[in-house]
Amino acid sequence: MWGEAAKPRFEQAGGVPRTEEEFVDAAVKAGHPRNFQDVLPEVLQKAVHMQETLDDQALAKMRTCWIAKWAKRAEQLTHQEAELKRTFDLKTAYRQLAIAPESSWASYVACWDAAAAAPKIFRMRALPFGASRAVYSFLRIVMAVWFIAADQLAIPWTTFFDDFITFSRKAGSKHLQRTIEAFFKLLGWSFAEDGDKACPFALDFQALGIKISLSRFTDGTVFFCNTERRVLELKQTLQQVLDSGFLPQALALKLRGRMQFADGQLFGRTGRACMQAVTSHAWGDNGPELSQPARLAIKKFMSRLCADAPRVISVMSQAPWFVFTDACYEAGHASWPCGLGGVLFDQLGSAVDFFSVGLGAEERRLLGEGRSSQIIFEAELMALVVALRKWGPLLCTRLVMCYVDNNATRDVAISATARTAVPSALVEMLVTNEECMGFYPWYARVPSPSNVADRPSRELLNSFVWKGVSLPNSSVETELRECFDQLRQLTVK
Repeated sequence: MWGEAAKPRFEQAGGVPRTEEEFVDAAVKAGHPRNFQDVLPEVLQKAVHMQETLDDQALAKMRTCWIAKWAKRAEQLTHQEAELKRTFDLKTAYRQLAIAPESSWASYVACWDAAAAAPKIFRMRALPFGASRAVYSFLRIVMAVWFIAADQLAIPWTTFFDDFITFSRKAGSKHLQRTIEAFFKLLGWSFAEDGDKACPFALDFQALGIKISLSRFTDGTVFFCNTERRVLELKQTLQQVLDSGFLPQALALKLRGRMQFADGQLFGRTGRACMQAVTSHAWGDNGPELSQPARLAIKKFMSRLCADAPRVISVMSQAPWFVFTDACYEAGHASWPCGLGGVLFDQLGSAVDFFSVGLGAEERRLLGEGRSSQIIFEAELMALVVALRKWGPLLCTRLVMCYVDNNATRDVAISATARTAVPSALVEMLVTNEECMGFYPWYARVPSPSNVADRPSRELLNSFVWKGVSLPNSSVETELRECFDQLRQLTVK
């Protein structure tokens, strides 16, 4: 029962009812759905284990014996070399894979010969780059190559299409490089042995337009970002679209694909909203003329691309922390019409901090009071934004479970989009805060009876006691002021 009138209110909550303490304990036990400690393939686990248990000399001996064995076998097959090399003489990866004779019936392509003013038909001898079946076949072969080296040579490597990313200690890097070169030559693969694609082992390296940095690898941190060339090319394309003011459907869809790939190496979720605007333009009814939402989205994406905030993977983020938030709104209540509450727990389920604060008339007006009969959704979303802004420094690079007491709040936090002005502005603050602080949130619903932040949102608490430990109310005055200042600017814009 809530409020002075003590009117009964019933809420249906899924699952087994839990007390606040039981729910927190269960949440700590469940952890975060996105775990960076996903199980590696068994063959790669074996390769990594051998790096830890064998010294460089033992690894070199084992690899040398394997190469020698198969080099001898290759020598026995020398008389077949001319036949085997017939279509394996080009460095381009796909062209090193011949089309099987039984599939030759499907290897014909036709194109228009402008000089002869007639169509010409050609039969392909190698896999055509970009064809869906060719990609599938190529990746199967690449995975086989990866497996053999990882299993038989204990090479700790992975594959990204036709790029093989290999790891080594400094002392054994030269021998490993020679082993891999001999391995590829033994299998008949041509690969880059010189030029900008044949870089030596280093802390920074590239693969398919992605730059990977191990500069802080010993601290448990790896950085992923786009290469300078990819950033420059995409920036030029985006600027051309802005200058011309036109974005036809075909170009819009192609551009969205390039934006999506680049966004994969940038931390945060603001890029998703930008790409949604471009997609909406592509399938909209306004024609090729660049719409205002698409123009703003492209400008925002360019700023994001220029900032080039890398995607960070850190072992520091393995233990999740937990944020519980709640809000209440009772328009007729004399002393507490609207309040926000939040509680922060560490990875062990110990309470770290909490806040309990009421909102004034002007703050409620900015959330929509007067224009709408109910602002509980906006208040719940504001509680989440304030909590993550307040505790962002503590959550930096961590996995974070955010439990909210409102389905709509959970949904817009997950999708990073909202339909009306105030929630849209709050969502923009939310995802911007994620990017600035570099944490990995997972948004979920907590039933009101299980929500530890329920009481702090319904009355002003000066202290919060959890399992015998008392915490003082933490001020969020600065965070509230910043959020409402931004809300004014974003809703006016």
